[in-house]
Amino acid sequence: MLEFLTWGVGGILLVLSGLHIYWVLGGKLGSKAAIPSTETGMLFEPSRMGTTIVAFY
Repeated sequence: MLEFLTWGVGGILLVLSGLHIYWVLGGKLGSKAAIPSTETGMLFEPSRMGTTIVAFY
């Protein structure tokens, strides 16, 4: 059971890391849901460097 949970959590983290790499390379899918915004626009624009750091750590 513990091995299953370990692989499951590892798989989820791998997918999330891949999503960040996708955003660094210019992908737009899911970015509106991930970045806080108001009616007038996004509250901040993440940098490519910051997103890369998140992807690898």
